[in-house]
Amino acid sequence: MREPIFLRDEIFWNEQVLKNTDPYSKMVITAAREVMMSLDDRDDFKAACDKIFNHSLSSFQAGLVAQIVTRCHDKGDDFKKNWNRFWEVSECCDPVNPALLSITGNETPQ
Repeated sequence: MREPIFLRDEIFWNEQVLKNTDPYSKMVITAAREVMMSLDDRDDFKAACDKIFNHSLSSFQAGLVAQIVTRCHDKGDDFKKNWNRFWEVSECCDPVNPALLSITGNETPQ
């Protein structure tokens, strides 16, 4: 299996691969690998994100993928900015985990 080429934190990436072998966690590693390979291939943000959404991950898992990509890949900072922009949160913070987003609206709670 081809590994991502442009890693800025290869030690952390290898630790995650070794630690996350159960089926739930392995899906996160597989998706993160595919996203980083997509970035290696100079795909745009949407194409890279499609790698996440094609895996039918939970929103929590998707957030974990974003955190791994942000920390491990050379283009992680750009990925984080686009990821947070996609979820309409500040670009300055860590990659948002969509499972933690709260739903807000114009309605006043009763």
